[in-house]
Amino acid sequence: MVSPLTMIFLSHANEAKDNEFTRWVALRLASLGYPVWCDQTELLGGEKFWSDIETAIRTKTTKFLWVLSRHSNNRDSVLNEVSVAGRVAKEKQLKDFIIPLGIDGLPDSEANIRLAQVGIIDFTAGWAPALARLVKKLERDDIPKDERFNPGAVADWWSNHERKKTDVTNDHELCSSNWFPINDMPERIYLHSLEVPLKDEGARELDLGVPNYREKGGIFSFEAKAGMARRLEDNGMLLVETVDFDLWEFQHQGHKGLRLDKTEARNIVTSLVKQAWQARCESAGLLAYDMSGDQRCYWYPLGFARDAKDKVHFTPVVPLPSGRPSHRQLVARPLKRDGTLQKRLWHFAIQAKMLRWPRLCMAIRSHVMITENGIPLPPEQMHKARRSQCKLWFNNKWLDCMMAAMAFLRDPDYFGHIVVPCGDDEAFTVSTRPLTFDSPVSFGRGDFRELADDDAQEEGDEVTEDEDEDEPDDGEEDQ
Repeated sequence: MVSPLTMIFLSHANEAKDNEFTRWVALRLASLGYPVWCDQTELLGGEKFWSDIETAIRTKTTKFLWVLSRHSNNRDSVLNEVSVAGRVAKEKQLKDFIIPLGIDGLPDSEANIRLAQVGIIDFTAGWAPALARLVKKLERDDIPKDERFNPGAVADWWSNHERKKTDVTNDHELCSSNWFPINDMPERIYLHSLEVPLKDEGARELDLGVPNYREKGGIFSFEAKAGMARRLEDNGMLLVETVDFDLWEFQHQGHKGLRLDKTEARNIVTSLVKQAWQARCESAGLLAYDMSGDQRCYWYPLGFARDAKDKVHFTPVVPLPSGRPSHRQLVARPLKRDGTLQKRLWHFAIQAKMLRWPRLCMAIRSHVMITENGIPLPPEQMHKARRSQCKLWFNNKWLDCMMAAMAFLRDPDYFGHIVVPCGDDEAFTVSTRPLTFDSPVSFGRGDFRELADDDAQEEGDEVTEDEDEDEPDDGEEDQ
């Protein structure tokens, strides 16, 4: 049995969001070795269920963590526990015995129980950084750890409790990736030499209008000699010489004569493909957003689809029984809890990275942008708003939005593919169908999809008008 005054007690309201947070923070603390107890993770470290909560708080608890929310602020059971903890702290003169964990922005002034000289640890801006502050507080207060609480115990608990909620079956299941095959790559890559050195100011300011990479005193491109000569002439430059290489050999062997190893050669090709993809997104009207680490995503602005609802039709990975296409909105104005529209918009965004294994493809990462008056929010606000907007987005919605985003870019004359120009007479294509994999087992998903759809309007999801009679409703469309 755990010795007296060593347990960390978590008090919270029995609400979905509060339960989710409580379980998360309890498991994180337990993995760090702290003996933590709450009704969401009972028996995590082998401790028994406490039938007498007041006795447990008085005789076993070394820290009382109050999950402070608008729900717990109005629950008699929680307020009673906080009151007991307050009396214990006063009687035993325990400093910082109660630590409130704010999860939904409830101001300290609105708390139904006021705690003198107790600071709230705010989790609304991000759970991970706030957890780090909580752990530092526990370390400063010398809260003891228990060897029974460790990553292995957390893994065992998860296996015994969470996995039982999904029924694994021996049914095959089609699983989708975010890898979209690249086809029809150019067969040759060209190195163009200019009349003036690239270090000269005139050469540095060249606007060639095609993907290019400046290296080894020249310009690498998929654009052949005639097209590059014309583009250079438009910039007042003269093409002196063009050398071409087999693209496959260039990527896999490099070039000894140019002193380019395989890695350098691949970086050149990757840059050209990246530039071509970005130009294709911009030509479709998508807007660029620069992220950290020289990364860039492209988001779908209001009115991009020339459709009143900014929705895009696509064929789902698993076709619907009716055989009809699905559709998804890629930009919408969320609803507030009172049913009124917010000023902000959410926009779906995609980021692409070329992969060479397991086959040549574009790996598409999904993002969500939040804008106000057409301008993306500052990064510190964006993170919080995005977390709130997407908290009920399950895998099926992310997949559908990604499929719709890729479908919008497809070429109407090239069924199922996105044509990406990289020169006057050169282009490669990207399939709008991702690579899929067959899993030998499947599992029950419960009512996740129903939950997401039921809560969509309350939590600020897509704002749509009534569907036309000849179109399936949202529930029928989902995969």
